[in-house]
Amino acid sequence: GSDGNNENRENYPLTSEMLIGLKGVFENFQFKKNPVVVNYTGKTPLIRYLKLPEMPQNEVEEAIKWEAQKLMTEPLETKVIDYAVLQKNEESGKVVLHLILVAVDKSDISEELDNIGRAGIYPRLMDVNPLALLKVVELNHSPEKDHDLIFMDIGSAKMEINICRE
Repeated sequence: GSDGNNENRENYPLTSEMLIGLKGVFENFQFKKNPVVVNYTGKTPLIRYLKLPEMPQNEVEEAIKWEAQKLMTEPLETKVIDYAVLQKNEESGKVVLHLILVAVDKSDISEELDNIGRAGIYPRLMDVNPLALLKVVELNHSPEKDHDLIFMDIGSAKMEINICRE
């Protein structure tokens, strides 16, 4: 939630030097500016893993909102809430959805988009860890069954470990 923790924001807002550098990278290497996918780096988002019984898509969306409201003290209208189905499997004769729920303050996303927009870059998609890391691995490596993946992000101010089990 909005606890005022800015541990990941030591470089925000973007300085003019950073903006010039970012614009230069896109121009010098002739990267297309749009569509761009960026990783959310702001305040720590709420990330929860959930298990729900299989149900129609519209009911899953309602269940996600219900679960999110139980986890937050702030109104849902102040958050961007999204989810991804990680896997479906059978447990005790019933199909179960394994999901990841993510909630971020709308104001934090607006601030990040404004900063990136000042460099002339307008993202099509904003992702969060651990989903961004998982997508990179899925795109670049063929998954082998019965192998676990561990993503470690070790920085000077924080360390994040994500474990994906088959």
